[in-house]
Amino acid sequence: MCEDNAMQEEKRTQEEQTLGAGAVIARRRKVLGLSQEALAEKMDVSRQAVAKWENGQAFPTAERLTRLCRVLEVTPEELLGLAEGPKKRRPWGRIAFAAGLALLWGGGILSALFSGGAGAAVTLLWTLLNLSLLWCLGWLLALAARALYQYVTR
Repeated sequence: MCEDNAMQEEKRTQEEQTLGAGAVIARRRKVLGLSQEALAEKMDVSRQAVAKWENGQAFPTAERLTRLCRVLEVTPEELLGLAEGPKKRRPWGRIAFAAGLALLWGGGILSALFSGGAGAAVTLLWTLLNLSLLWCLGWLLALAARALYQYVTR
């Protein structure tokens, strides 16, 4: 469900960048439940001026642009289509983490089943538990290093 909303929002952002500021003005006006007349009244312009903004035939002045952003509750970057859309998440790190743990535990369980003695199986499983904790600690350190790198390179 969340992925569908994210995909729809990304699609909307791409459409807005293609259609320009007029599409953003029209969409935000409709989302806020404003008619062209109501927006025109808030902006102290004519309804025709709002229609021209939305159709891409005209563009608001710099003074009106900041006011328009406040009224439509968007940033100037969003209005002009300069804001980055939602970034796609790449779950490869999580997949690699889960695959590593699955291989570690799968191999350990198979070894315990075919090792022959109960004492050896318990020792092997205890070792796997410790290795799993070390595996998790390694991933946490890698994530911390990545976050620190991103913070420093900003």
